[in-house]
Amino acid sequence: MAPWFSMPTGAEAKRQAALAELGTALSAIRCAASQLELTAPSGRERELLRAINQLLTRAETSVQRLVGVTGRR
Repeated sequence: MAPWFSMPTGAEAKRQAALAELGTALSAIRCAASQLELTAPSGRERELLRAINQLLTRAETSVQRLVGVTGRR
C-alpha cells in the first residue's frame, strides 16, 4: 500500500531544502537585528534597524509563501 503522502525527490527536494535554509537564515538575521534595535544608542539607529526588521519580516513571509507553493505541487 502506498503512503498517503509523497516525499519530494531530486530537484524538488533540493529546492524545498534551500527554501527552508533561506527561511532559517532570514529568521536568524531578523533576530539579530531585533537585538541590535533594542540596544541601539540612538533613535536614528533604532529607526533604521526597525526598517530592516520590517523588510526581513516581509522577506520571511515571501519565503513561507514559496514553501507553501512548492509543497502543493
